[in-house]
Amino acid sequence: MRKDGKPVHISMSAALLKYKDGVPIGSVRVSRDVTKDVVLEERLKEERDNLNLILESMVDAIYIVSKDYRIEFMNRVLIDEVGDQVGDICYKAFHNRVEPCPHCKTAEVLTGKTVRWEWYSRRMNKTYDLIETPLRNVDGSISKLTIFRDITKRKWMEKKLDESHKFLEAVIETIPDTITLKDSEHRIVLVNQAYCNISRVTKDEVIGKTVLREKDNEVFQTGRGLDLTERTYTDNKGNCHYVSVKKAPLTDESGEVSHVLTISRDITETMRTAEERERLLREIETKNSELERFSYTVSHDLRSPLITIQGFAHLLREDLEQGKTEDLASQLEYIETAAIKMDRLITDTLQLSRIGRVANPPEDVPFGALVQEAQEQIKSSGVEVTVADDFPTVHVDRMRIVEVLVNLITNSTKYMGEQRHPKIDIGYRVDGKTPVFFVQDNGMGIDQTQHETVFKLFHKVDGSSNGTGAGLAIVKRIIKVHEGRIGIESKKGKGCTVCFTLPLIHVR
Repeated sequence: MRKDGKPVHISMSAALLKYKDGVPIGSVRVSRDVTKDVVLEERLKEERDNLNLILESMVDAIYIVSKDYRIEFMNRVLIDEVGDQVGDICYKAFHNRVEPCPHCKTAEVLTGKTVRWEWYSRRMNKTYDLIETPLRNVDGSISKLTIFRDITKRKWMEKKLDESHKFLEAVIETIPDTITLKDSEHRIVLVNQAYCNISRVTKDEVIGKTVLREKDNEVFQTGRGLDLTERTYTDNKGNCHYVSVKKAPLTDESGEVSHVLTISRDITETMRTAEERERLLREIETKNSELERFSYTVSHDLRSPLITIQGFAHLLREDLEQGKTEDLASQLEYIETAAIKMDRLITDTLQLSRIGRVANPPEDVPFGALVQEAQEQIKSSGVEVTVADDFPTVHVDRMRIVEVLVNLITNSTKYMGEQRHPKIDIGYRVDGKTPVFFVQDNGMGIDQTQHETVFKLFHKVDGSSNGTGAGLAIVKRIIKVHEGRIGIESKKGKGCTVCFTLPLIHVR
């Protein structure tokens, strides 16, 4: 005890004091104050005890091993897992090995480093997150403190999450619709391969880029999705594509819109099918209208000459019964004219009904030969006809195209009006790569308001009594069957030009 009453820890040593002859004459005692060392040892022991209490209370498995691989401490969690192995060599106790494990971090930790790594235990079929750190002992030596955290469930969940991610990625990549995902800064964070194929870009080129879209901004602001149909792009063949676009907001934990998902589907074929359906419906309506008009006109036009025939036949019979003969010739002429009109109307009606149903095999024919055949079928009318001499060869139904030319030449002849020098030119011009054939006259012409209506069934220009009004309707249907186009270029009093194309042409 010191004078102030505080204890002092003394380390003492004593030795025997002898004369030269070895006779003991006394003793020598040396005392050293070791209070600080004792206090330090007690503090270290207390801290070690506290550390043991802490380690025992942890849910993670913990052990301490010396530099010679001997287990100095195991907490209850680890003992319950593998049994009490304190005092044993760690690699023998844990792995039944005769030498240290190849992955052991003891040597590295004893140099003063803290190491963190993952270890899979085949024995326990578990994966651990290991933290190994140096632990200084009372005597100054260093041991290794290892904390085992069981992450088997986490690794399993990570594996499943990775599998789900890969599955989702595979699904997104196989979807033919284009998919894009933008964050709140309008940066593209995800695209699928379909988007890259249509946009002709790679993922590296587009991901991370900021692309501003008004509709995306609307979704971010309102939090509501959008369903749009857009005409968005033209492919490398020049075809315009229609796309159905759906935009959906994705929210974060706070409920704020964090991303906008855009899915685009090419609906070009659907739109074309709908347009074709509408076109067919309009065509059916037109045909129904034409059929009604056809029925009325045929019944009316057939009845008119029939009444004439019946009337003059009755008169002829009365005259014959009464012995009158002076009017017989004129009555027979009326009957003959009415019969011819009926025959022409019936013939045109039959021709019109056969178009598209009864067809001859198409053949390669020089167009000039078709013009010559048509001229041979038409009686000379005093109209000068000029024909080009360098026509291409066409692949057509020979009889039908001759019928077209006969109708057009005959029409031009009928509607010359008071022209002193009636003339018809038959030729062709090249529009792009397609030859456009024409029959041109210098007659009375057709008003622009009738350029479309003249092709309607039984329509007659300015109420003319010439013909049945079925000629140009027949012409148009024949050209349509050949997948061609037909139209009129004319002004009132300035002549008329009927132009038509035959797409299946082999220019030679």
